[in-house]
Amino acid sequence: MAPFAPSVPGEPLSFLYALLLGIALGVLWDVFRTMRVWRGGDAGQSAWSIKLRRYRRRHSPYPIFRMKRNGAEKPHVSHHFLWTFLEDLLFMMIAGISFLLFCFDINMGIVRWYLLLGVIAGFLLYYHTIGRLVIAWSALIGAFVRATLVFFYNYTLYYVVVLLTFLANRMLRLLGVMVHIGYDRFVFAALAAETKKRLDQAHAYRMSWNKGKKNGREKNKDKQTAPFPAP
Repeated sequence: MAPFAPSVPGEPLSFLYALLLGIALGVLWDVFRTMRVWRGGDAGQSAWSIKLRRYRRRHSPYPIFRMKRNGAEKPHVSHHFLWTFLEDLLFMMIAGISFLLFCFDINMGIVRWYLLLGVIAGFLLYYHTIGRLVIAWSALIGAFVRATLVFFYNYTLYYVVVLLTFLANRMLRLLGVMVHIGYDRFVFAALAAETKKRLDQAHAYRMSWNKGKKNGREKNKDKQTAPFPAP
């Protein structure tokens, strides 16, 4: 997009682009708000509103509205504070960077008041028109999406998971049997080799002992049958 010079004829078109940028930021903000609704929180809440609500409930002068310090009663959205804070921070970073890039592209990096006014007007225009419808239907859309996912899981994915689990268990059992058989064969082979070695040693020792015994008998027999020397 070619940058416009800061002149009067280019201001209406720049203002229109600023409106479109504000609407795009409104759509992005609705994404974060829809996620908050699906998490069970309030669509209009921010991180600081959650913190302020917790402070008011803890330090309220009226006991009926006071939150117990022992943790028995907690705010409805207290556990969403971190996610909400990160979402707010991310949205502000995206909005700021988008506006700066928009100014560089449209007006050569010069920040003009009507550009900021156009972005804010586009955001508020979307927020109070289409944004209200989106948030009003976000809970129903979330319920429909969850029901669709549950239906898909119960009637399709569930059986696939059961089949894969069954096959995985069978494969693990087969692998365990193969490992056990291999280990047994390795141990038995080692024991058989050691036993054969010991038997061979014992057989060699026995043969040597038998041979020595036979030689001794032959020597004794030769001594007994030898003629006496002449006187």
